[in-house]
Amino acid sequence: MKKKTDWTLLCLCVVVTLAVGFAGNLLGGNTEDIYPQLEKPPLSPPAAVFPAVWAILYLLLGIGIYFIAEQKSAYGKGTLGFYAVTLAANALWPLWFRRLHLYTFAAFWIGAMVVLAAILIYRARRESKTAAWLFTPYLLWLFFALYLNVGVAVLN
Repeated sequence: MKKKTDWTLLCLCVVVTLAVGFAGNLLGGNTEDIYPQLEKPPLSPPAAVFPAVWAILYLLLGIGIYFIAEQKSAYGKGTLGFYAVTLAANALWPLWFRRLHLYTFAAFWIGAMVVLAAILIYRARRESKTAAWLFTPYLLWLFFALYLNVGVAVLN
């Protein structure tokens, strides 16, 4: 029998995830002042791409964590905690990169975020393969973001 969707829990997961992303964006300050002035590595997208990509990624993360939260298992609760740490790390990156201009530190920070995302996917797979797949674009984007961040650190 197919499980019914808990729409309240799903909305909560998505809204909280989007709110953390929004808070991180606010913490980072105004992107339009900095990004155009930076020397960027090849394949750097226009600044307008980033908000759209992050909105999609946060939406996927929020939906993915719902599949973990609905299980209500002890292991899943640990994964929820790990997810919170992963989101917090993600929310702090704009502070290091955009507001404080600590490009090298921010690159190391993204390196740590890649590790956190990989562990999150590993943990999620035990509870929900769907969640693990929904988290995968986030990991892939983090690898690309790491490339971009290292490029900016080297060129600036």
